Amino acid sequence: DSPTNTNQGITVNGFVKDGVGEPISGVAVIIKGKSAVTSGADGSFSVAGVTTPYEIATILSTQKTAIVYKGLTRTDPTLLYTLGALGTAKNATITGTVPSASAKRTLVFFVSGTTVFSATANSATGAYSIAALWYTSATSFVGKVYVLRWTAATSGFPTDYDAFGSKDLTISATGTFTVNFSSGELTDPPEQTISGSVSRASASYSLTNRELYINFGNSIVALSSEVGTAPLADAFSITVPSVAGATYAIYAGAVQTATPNARSSYFYRAGIAAGTSGLTITLAIAPQLTTPVNNGTSVDTTTSFLYSPGGAAGVHRVAIYPAIGTNPRFLIYTNESSFTIPNLASVGFGLPA
Repeated sequence: DSPTNTNQGITVNGFVKDGVGEPISGVAVIIKGKSAVTSGADGSFSVAGVTTPYEIATILSTQKTAIVYKGLTRTDPTLLYTLGALGTAKNATITGTVPSASAKRTLVFFVSGTTVFSATANSATGAYSIAALWYTSATSFVGKVYVLRWTAATSGFPTDYDAFGSKDLTISATGTFTVNFSSGELTDPPEQTISGSVSRASASYSLTNRELYINFGNSIVALSSEVGTAPLADAFSITVPSVAGATYAIYAGAVQTATPNARSSYFYRAGIAAGTSGLTITLAIAPQLTTPVNNGTSVDTTTSFLYSPGGAAGVHRVAIYPAIGTNPRFLIYTNESSFTIPNLASVGFGLPA
């Protein structure tokens, strides 16, 4: 009997999607060493006989962007254009009034799953108008309209909440929907604190910002930011309303002054319950490019980029932007600490001379 080759590789069946999860059709998908294929109407593509680990790229010519994933082994990748939505815009309007309150901020926000639209009510009249704009295929959203009112300290964080309420609402594209709240429909929520500190990677990092978010499920609603004379203190104590179904998130960022460019480290911590104390938000050491040197010349697809990946394990996102906007840009995802710019000249996406 003749020998049989059992090493035929895997078949990769994946999708190309934009920043809001909508399919992108008609774009080139290239697995290194294989012929290019084109994504279908639902964003799907298929490539057989792939040896793992593999490198895969999708070319969005209209966006002048190549998105590259290195070192994949899975058979079902989703390639994401993370720079925004590419679909047709849809919109609706939510208007109404809430009880007016001078020297206070009243945030009105609509939540449906992960979708959030918000506006600040006029403190003198109580009027608000939410411009809901989305790019997904959805034509309607079932959710709730929330009202939250507070007094803010000079730092920007709330010190006292005195009104909270919600109403069910379904919105649909092109519609205008009116939701009014009276004083009797709002309650004075109990308050608790979230306290802890930010752990910077080293004393050379200065804490520059801290932000508070409220989450209902997986929604992300920005409430306020701490501002003041930089650097901010590591320790914090933030007042939050204790309301059913809500958790909180804190976003912190620090900057290390360096030549030729400053380096930044950020962290977003979600799922924080009201009343949590002793919380530590740890900021990792920022990554740093080692070669080529800043302002290096003669860079091409053979140039090896080396960098220290910083203090956080996981996947690195390398963004390469052109000085001239008409030239291509590259987004590279890798778990390695080196890379070369992929040679995509064969599909019209080569580097400029």
